[in-house]
Amino acid sequence: VSSEGAGMVLLKRLKEAERDGDNILAVICGIGLSNDGRGKFLLSPNPKGQLLSFERAYQQAGLSPKDTTYLECHATGTPLGDQTELNSIAHYFGQHNATPLLGSVKSNMGHLLTTAGMTGLQKVLLSMQQEIIPPNIHLNNPIESAEQWEGDQKMIVQATPWIETNKQAGINS
Repeated sequence: VSSEGAGMVLLKRLKEAERDGDNILAVICGIGLSNDGRGKFLLSPNPKGQLLSFERAYQQAGLSPKDTTYLECHATGTPLGDQTELNSIAHYFGQHNATPLLGSVKSNMGHLLTTAGMTGLQKVLLSMQQEIIPPNIHLNNPIESAEQWEGDQKMIVQATPWIETNKQAGINS
């Protein structure tokens, strides 16, 4: 369902935050932006663009996808969008032998449209602080990727402890 909301975070350069003694909740290491380009129609997701976003984010961050333990998915609830996203995730993370846990805040509060990325970021920050990832609710018969990657088995359906010392998450929005 569509929802309404707003969110705000304060972003600061790490050096400055450390210098100022700020409470640092997380560090954003890489951003992978891609316009999906020409597809079936304007709002249809394109797997090539989604893969390019992952590649750019991990390359910029200098991190390994194998170390990502949680991925906050966009998960719009549309058959085309969700299948394309899961297939792109399976392709990218599968080639790195990585299987992060999967979730989406949209199952808990709906699609906040222009603030959808913000709610995903805030969910990840709160999950890191509380050391627990909330479950996806109303998730019946989860879809599977075309490559038979472990995605449906990695979808969080109950509150899941997240106690790694160096938590690494991705946000697909």
